[in-house]
Amino acid sequence: MDIRIRPCRVEDIDRIAAMEAAIFSEPWTKTGFLETLSETEHVFLVAEDQENLCAYGILYCNSDEGEIPTIAVSEEARGRGLGKRLLSRMMEEAEKRGVAHVYLEVRKSNLPAQRLYQACGFSLVGQRKGFYHKPDEDAFVMAFHKEDIC
Repeated sequence: MDIRIRPCRVEDIDRIAAMEAAIFSEPWTKTGFLETLSETEHVFLVAEDQENLCAYGILYCNSDEGEIPTIAVSEEARGRGLGKRLLSRMMEEAEKRGVAHVYLEVRKSNLPAQRLYQACGFSLVGQRKGFYHKPDEDAFVMAFHKEDIC
């Protein structure tokens, strides 16, 4: 699979919003993605297979800390290592920007995502009760520290 990872562009937002709505029970809005794209300190990457958008991820950067509010791989592209490639690239961008610590939340039941994050050096650091809705579920808080390499 020939995948290209690149910065998100405005013309990608409709496809990203559609993918988000298909994957998540409480999806981000198109406006939310556009606002994030306009903030130059954030990392907003997409992965595409020829002209098909396969994945996207966002990393908020604030001084030496970062947060991944969303990362997704399309149903059709799962199981091929694309999530790891995208997350690795996001972490490379974090390092370039001086981000030493990155945090994220993940559904307690989302074992594939937890395994991906652990494989990339994230570790469990906490839990947020009732963080997710539709369905209601706790979130695990995971953290990455610069010393760990994906």
